[in-house]
Amino acid sequence: MRIASYTRISLDEEHQPFSLPAQKERIEAYCKSQGNDWVWAKHYEDMCTGTILERKGLQEMLKGARNSEFDCLLVFRVDRLSRNVRQISQIVEELDKVGVRFRSITEPFDTATSAGRMMMQMLAVFAEFEHATIVERTIVGMEKKAKLGGWNGGGIPFGYNYDIDKKQLIVNPDEAPIVKLSFEFYVDKKMGSTQIAQELNKRGYRTKAGNRWAGSGIIAMINRPVYAGKLKWRDIERAGQHLSLIDQAQWIKAHEILEERSKNYRLCRANGTNYYLSRVTVCGRCGNHMIGVSAKVRGDSRYQYYMCTRRDKYSKDGCAQDIIPKDKIEKIVFEQLKVVFNDEGLLNNVLEKVNTQLQKSRPLYEKELASAENEI
Repeated sequence: MRIASYTRISLDEEHQPFSLPAQKERIEAYCKSQGNDWVWAKHYEDMCTGTILERKGLQEMLKGARNSEFDCLLVFRVDRLSRNVRQISQIVEELDKVGVRFRSITEPFDTATSAGRMMMQMLAVFAEFEHATIVERTIVGMEKKAKLGGWNGGGIPFGYNYDIDKKQLIVNPDEAPIVKLSFEFYVDKKMGSTQIAQELNKRGYRTKAGNRWAGSGIIAMINRPVYAGKLKWRDIERAGQHLSLIDQAQWIKAHEILEERSKNYRLCRANGTNYYLSRVTVCGRCGNHMIGVSAKVRGDSRYQYYMCTRRDKYSKDGCAQDIIPKDKIEKIVFEQLKVVFNDEGLLNNVLEKVNTQLQKSRPLYEKELASAENEI
C-alpha cells in the first residue's frame, strides 16, 4: 500500500513539541512498523492555520489523491488536517471518492470502516472545540494586555522597534526624529500632508519599508495614537508602556487641524495651503494630476508652483512636464471662469441641456421609485 503523509503547524505553534520534523519522524516510524507492505510515497506539509482549506500543501495532497499517487493518507493527529468539523468531513469525503483511506497514527480510527468514520468525526468535534477555546483564551489575554497598555502585535509603527525580550515597543533612534519633524511641519508650519511627504523625500528620508513618502502615509502617521504614548486595540485605548514621541498638546492640535481640513473642502483639496487647482488640473503630457508645491528661495519667502505628480514620484525617469508658476496658471483659469459665468447665453444653454437630460432620465427614476414603494 502506498502511503502519503501530511503534517501541519500554525505560526503560533512553532515552540510546541510536535514540530513539522517531529510529526514526520513519528509518521515514518509508524509506517515502517506496519511491515514491507506499506511503501512511503509522498509527503505534504503546511505552516499555517488549520481553519482554512486554501493551504498549498493540502491542495497538493488532494491533487495527488485525485491522480492516484497514494492509497492511504497518514497524519499525526486529526487536528493537523483541520480544526473544523465540516472541513474534515469534506476532505475525507473527497478522499473516499478516489479510494484513499485516512488514518491518524495517534488516534484509533480508520475511515475504511463505519465505526472509524464515527470516531474520526468525534475527534474532529473535539479539535474544533479545542481551537475555539484557544481563540477565546487568546482574545481574553489580548484584552488584558491592551488594558495594561501592552503591544498586541501587528505592523511595527514607523519610529519604533519591537523588543522581543521586553515585549514592548522601543524608540527607533533613526526614525523617531522624522516623526517629530512631520508633526512639527503639520502643526507649527501648517504644511499639508503632500507637502510634508515631498519635504521628507527631498531630505532623503524613507519609510520603514524603504519607499518614498506619500501624503497618505503622513495622514496615517498623524492618526496613530501610538505617537502620543497610547495604544488602541479594538475599542480599548490605554496609555502604552512605550515612550511617546510627541506631547499630548501637539497631538490634540494636530487632530484639530485634521478635523478642520476634513470639514473644509478647500483646505482639504489644497492640503493646508491655497493651491486651489491642486489635483484639479491635469498634466498635458501624461494625464496625471498636478499638485501645488512650494520651495524656499530668499529669506522666509517661498516660490509656489504646480508640478505633475508623476514627475515628483518618478524623478528624472518620470514626466518631463515643466513646473508652472502658481500665480500664472491660477490667473488664467480664474479669468476664464469669469468669462464663463458672465456669459448668460452659455449658462442658459448648459442649464437647458441638463434639464433635457434629466427629463429623459425621469421615467427610469419613476420606475425605480414605484418598484421601491411596492417592495416597501
